Amino acid sequence: VVHEYVRRLCEITHPKGCLTMANGTPSRWPWMPADFDVMGTETDWNPYDAKTKSRPGWEPISDDLIMYRRVLCGAKPYCYLMNTDFTKWTKDMTERYMRYALAYGMLPGFFSANAATGHYFDNPDLYERDRPLFKKYIPLCKELSEAGWQCVNRLTESDNAAVVTEQFGDFASGAAYATVFNLSDRPQAVKLRVKANVAARELVTATAASVEGGCISLSLPPETVRVYRLERAMW
Repeated sequence: VVHEYVRRLCEITHPKGCLTMANGTPSRWPWMPADFDVMGTETDWNPYDAKTKSRPGWEPISDDLIMYRRVLCGAKPYCYLMNTDFTKWTKDMTERYMRYALAYGMLPGFFSANAATGHYFDNPDLYERDRPLFKKYIPLCKELSEAGWQCVNRLTESDNAAVVTEQFGDFASGAAYATVFNLSDRPQAVKLRVKANVAARELVTATAASVEGGCISLSLPPETVRVYRLERAMW
């Protein structure tokens, strides 16, 4: 019945040039993304521990759960909304959160611990502290989201299991993108095999990338992301 309701809602809104957005989606019902245009959910990566009555620190959700949502949403935008006690949230946590969002082509947002008080954007001390991170990461998150996540990575391949790569866009639309993310808590060396004759530029550091022998070699600190814009090289 929920699926029928959503389908009818889209039949009304789409002809008017409007989009539909769903909170808490996708979750238990994997068929919902087929109709909605934008999806997302609240999340807390510094959760409250009722036993210790404290927030123990950085606890991102798993790669499996992120990929479950990424796969079901396909090329559609997905938005996270951080609901946490921001008096216990640091600038380092903001950057790590944004790195995760960028690695999977998602959009990182901020709200409050109880969805009623202590809003992030009501506190200039917080958003002014993090403003350089917004300026650095959000345009890149937007660029990847507009390019669209690809279910099969036909561009790059990592030789290190701790380093994941995803593809956004394709050459048919002009440029394609590859994200490279070190999931681990240790530095990782990785050789990224590029499956096409391309020229590459890394966008997080804004530097040209050297493609030698069909590979890009790099060393990544823990929970660090790189984004490569790939364009077909002249033959």
